[in-house]
Amino acid sequence: MKCLKFCDILKLRKIKKVRENNMQYLIFDVADNKYALNIDVISEIIKNNVNITPMPLTKPTQLGIIPLRKEVINIYSAGRLLNRKNTENSNIVIIEKDGRKLGITIDSVYAIKDDALLTESDIEMQKIEDETYIKKAFKDKDSNEIYLELNEEELIKA
Repeated sequence: MKCLKFCDILKLRKIKKVRENNMQYLIFDVADNKYALNIDVISEIIKNNVNITPMPLTKPTQLGIIPLRKEVINIYSAGRLLNRKNTENSNIVIIEKDGRKLGITIDSVYAIKDDALLTESDIEMQKIEDETYIKKAFKDKDSNEIYLELNEEELIKA
């Protein structure tokens, strides 16, 4: 298992202390859609295919578990949580909030964006099939791409 301690996130956290007003987001792909997640809740990203051990009698959204530094981490399919088509997820984002950890599978990391480069979008949220895990939509000021921010409070309850 190739593990990447997300050094860029740690560097950005140091920058954040200087620029208290701004937040940074990890932008990533799941099923040809771009999503954003506040970097403050990301502890690391595991790259490449990881052996996920399936567990019996779990929700369809839970793929199984992985061992990670003497911890057992539940892994969920972001595609299934978001009601998207099944994709070949090869990366896992480890989320840590309120003392709980879980992983979600993603297709690829796209970028890290500062919220100063993003504006809240006025797209109709009813077009999103399941809003449970979506907090809001952003529009990139440079590229005009739309990113859906994931609700880490709901993710951690998955």
